Amino acid sequence: MIDGLKAITFETGEIEETRLLNALRMIGCEVDEFDARGKQYRATAVSGHVRGKTDGKVLGLPEAAATWHVVEAKSMKDTYWDKVKKLGVREGYFTHWVQLNTYCHLFGFERGLYICRNKNTGEVYSERIETDHAEAIRLLARAERIIKYANPPPRLHDDPNAKMAFKCRTMCNHLANCHEHSFARISCRTCIHATPEMFGDAAWSCARWNKPLSLAEQRQACPVHLFLPSLVPGELIDASDEEEWALYTLHDGREWRDGVKPEPERRYWHHPESGSLFATLPGEPDPRDTEPLCEEITFAEFIRLTDHYAAQGE
Repeated sequence: MIDGLKAITFETGEIEETRLLNALRMIGCEVDEFDARGKQYRATAVSGHVRGKTDGKVLGLPEAAATWHVVEAKSMKDTYWDKVKKLGVREGYFTHWVQLNTYCHLFGFERGLYICRNKNTGEVYSERIETDHAEAIRLLARAERIIKYANPPPRLHDDPNAKMAFKCRTMCNHLANCHEHSFARISCRTCIHATPEMFGDAAWSCARWNKPLSLAEQRQACPVHLFLPSLVPGELIDASDEEEWALYTLHDGREWRDGVKPEPERRYWHHPESGSLFATLPGEPDPRDTEPLCEEITFAEFIRLTDHYAAQGE
């Protein structure tokens, strides 16, 4: 969750990024920030399951005036900045180096420019890197293994309150799942039947229903959702493939049954004039009593219209 302080921090980072890119322009460089659509350049890999946006491309650096570089602009407090200045970005802030090096590899560039500003003093450090294509390929292969793997990767830190676990406490959306015995969100991507496909653009499919999954379907999940055992905060003690359920002993000693559950039959509705979609349960009033334009639709139509309206909003 992004609170007010984090939002301000991210906004400050964007301001610093603009300031650093403008500084490059001031020394005579050509900075290309946006693609033909007026958006940041995007890079994708592993059939769309890995993606990111670079800060831009720069030409005219004094050290290599005729060479285009991918550029990444950062700001950080002096503790991290001093380490980068002393050791270089690859050793001083490996995550930033991986980001820049991977963009260079995916865009086919041989050089990258890392430029960062010290939040405490205002000092600027810059460094040109030479693309390590072999390391980029190795790390993308690792990403593909993680994407295909049914279980989460090992924890970054066993104790989220440790001094080195700053990112766990402040920047990870999965702290509750990893350290606080919380369940993952119900979606197709947490279901044992779903598979990330290595074709298309971040495609997923469902073995249970033998079909590809749209983004709306993934978010909605279905009544036979069955958690990946590694995402349940407990121990699997019994299961039935035929009846599609699994029984766990949770971390607090309680037994919990996952899988097919009787569920009230929902009815799905569409209001064409407002473009709204919603569902009602048995016993709830018929929306047509108050909104004559409402029309009842099937679940498949509900999903199709959800995708349609989502596409219009992009």
